[in-house]
Amino acid sequence: MGSTLFCYTQGGIYTDRRAAYGTLKIFAFEGNENSPMEGVFVEIESENLSGYTDSEGFLLFTLPSVPSEFSYIPESVAPFGVYQVVASKEGYVTRRYVDEQIFEDITTLRKVDLSRRTEDSPEEHIVKTPKTRRISPASTPDVATTAAVTFGEVVIPEDITVHLGSPYEPAQNVTIPYTEYLKNVIASEIYPTWPEEAIIANFYAQNSITLNRVYTEWYKSQGYDFDITNTTAFDQAFFYDRSTFEETNAIVDRLFRNYVSRRNSQEPLFTSYCDGRQTMCQGLSQWGSVSLAQQGKTYFEILTNYYGNNIEIRTAQLQANLSDSFPGNLSVGSSGEAVLNVQNRLNRIGINYPQIPFAFPDDSIFDVNTEIAVRAFQRIFGLPITGVVDMQTWYEIQYIYTAVKQLATLQSEGEREESDEFGGRDLSQGDRGTDVLRIQRYLYRISDFLNGGYSASPPTGVFSNSTRETVRQFQRFFDLPQTGIINEETWNRIVSVYYSVLENLPEEEIALERYPGEPIRQGAEGENVLFIQRALNSIRNTISGINYVSEDSRFGPATATAVRQFQEFFSLTPDGIVGPLTWERIVEVYYATLNAGT
Repeated sequence: MGSTLFCYTQGGIYTDRRAAYGTLKIFAFEGNENSPMEGVFVEIESENLSGYTDSEGFLLFTLPSVPSEFSYIPESVAPFGVYQVVASKEGYVTRRYVDEQIFEDITTLRKVDLSRRTEDSPEEHIVKTPKTRRISPASTPDVATTAAVTFGEVVIPEDITVHLGSPYEPAQNVTIPYTEYLKNVIASEIYPTWPEEAIIANFYAQNSITLNRVYTEWYKSQGYDFDITNTTAFDQAFFYDRSTFEETNAIVDRLFRNYVSRRNSQEPLFTSYCDGRQTMCQGLSQWGSVSLAQQGKTYFEILTNYYGNNIEIRTAQLQANLSDSFPGNLSVGSSGEAVLNVQNRLNRIGINYPQIPFAFPDDSIFDVNTEIAVRAFQRIFGLPITGVVDMQTWYEIQYIYTAVKQLATLQSEGEREESDEFGGRDLSQGDRGTDVLRIQRYLYRISDFLNGGYSASPPTGVFSNSTRETVRQFQRFFDLPQTGIINEETWNRIVSVYYSVLENLPEEEIALERYPGEPIRQGAEGENVLFIQRALNSIRNTISGINYVSEDSRFGPATATAVRQFQEFFSLTPDGIVGPLTWERIVEVYYATLNAGT
């Protein structure tokens, strides 16, 4: 069984349609999204399409879909293409995904969690995505859902436990991050091709129902061990391990702290809703919200249309052990604890995702190196590539950081707060983490200053054989036992020498190259071209995706390609011409990466 394009109308199956395409993004990993897997073979059955995931675990397919306008027609059963996807890797259980949905101009994100094969493992694990949205009656409970007692602040939990069935029947409970639950619900309840105002209105209804269940402890107060069910007769649709859509995921990341309440009440409103066609209710009509959005109504006008004028949008607090609160946009020139938070977390994430360069120096100042790390993070995780830490990027950084730290705990990595104090545990070959990263940075900087005393490789956060040899060379140079292991004595000596080096480094006076006065383009020759080539070759050691160019002082096609790749990364016009803006950016990034010592 291969792909199928569904588009049913009242008059039958619509066949004379324009071409439409969507994107399927595969993200393969092992262990709670923290170890991306390269080399996973992914096949789109009967489509003669296949490929292998890259070093970050990603693989993209462009696939035929159905024109998005059919998602606006209630009688259209399934206005999307469906595909059968198989992911496999030697030594792991094959995973088969049935009926993956592809919408026009939408990116479907399929996460592939591969588990190692054992004697008891099945040959393959099958996950089926439902083709319909609402499958049961409306979310209209038969009892009140207001708090019986007065609770404190409304708080966003870190995780939520979902019962995969009605509350009265035995079924599996799954506990997942709160935002991941919401991304699943919005993908299961509505179409990602709907007008944005309709999507936002529906999201507020979904989030408010969820927070109402959590805030009132509706199920737990009755003795159940879960927060919410996946049955639409009681709550809302949720299909465990289904794919989601990057466009609706972004809305969740931006708005998950916001909910609907009555005026003068902080309690989340139980915002009942239904599809408005197969079932009717006194709350929001999903299809009705589409019609209102097409009439130009805002999300709030849509909400007041269904829930009355005495509602307001409130912002919930975050659970104490969840991410730090968003401090406002951070960009080049920002400084303070929030910037240090971003730098430290990106550096830890970069150990698991090597295409994210480390944000050195991590000194609470948002410089070009921090911007480069932010842009790389945004590119990998499908966010708008701006180099600015906005709300969506902030919470995604916190989420991924929490995930990699949880894996670190499982692997006894010994994660702790950033510190120059010895962590109480020797570091040796095979270890990884921020302590390893910090000491590698110090050794690398010291090796530059000693000018031949020993050699050191750029920091990676992983204690490799080359790190062991660097430590041995350092120990020999400073008359320490040559074990290749960083015990407390070696740690303290490295830290001490590093800060002595910093105190004795002369102030560098670099005359930044001035723009030559006219654009440099293909066919040009000379010293300015040579500088561009050398700068780009240096920058590519920090930023992946920039090709190496021969340093021959001739601006040929290869140099133009590298310039375009640089321009694309920094959101400049990708014309392959070095005008004043591109020149200034190349000079700035070149010296920033040189001075970072990586």
